[in-house]
Amino acid sequence: MEYKLQKYTHKLRNMQNIYYYFNTYGKPIPEKYQKLLNIIRTNFSYIKEATSEEHLKIRIQSNTLCKDDYVARLKLNIGYFDIVFTFFVLNSSIVDSVMNIVITNDNSCYIITYCGFIPILLDTLKNICRKYGLINIHTFSTYQPESDYLLNNGYIKDKNRYLIYEL
Repeated sequence: MEYKLQKYTHKLRNMQNIYYYFNTYGKPIPEKYQKLLNIIRTNFSYIKEATSEEHLKIRIQSNTLCKDDYVARLKLNIGYFDIVFTFFVLNSSIVDSVMNIVITNDNSCYIITYCGFIPILLDTLKNICRKYGLINIHTFSTYQPESDYLLNNGYIKDKNRYLIYEL
């Protein structure tokens, strides 16, 4: 049964068009992100690198993706002050889901924005973090649907209202 589940999950991944986009904002690529890029390119062949035009579709469709989450819409439209790594699902020029992450210096990953809650992105991030050797994935969300979704997918809430997934 476990084999059939893995086969089905693999088939689903291949059906989804998962892309990544790495925006350095003109800064040199830090070593921690170079390692992340190498892991994705060697271990996750179903994730493709996006062009600038494909990434621009996120900004165009941010109102539809974020619905009532004004902060997420702002982050997708304007950007973020730090280097951002973006994963997104693009199906026939429609962006279904977006996740922006930052890798911190304390050996963890931080989800900045997560819109259009498709489980394949969260599962992919967990697998990448395991391969990378990170210890946990943090997020701080005041948007109730995002918090509920993450809590239903293995996250726990700590005393500071952070949502944490320990790998």
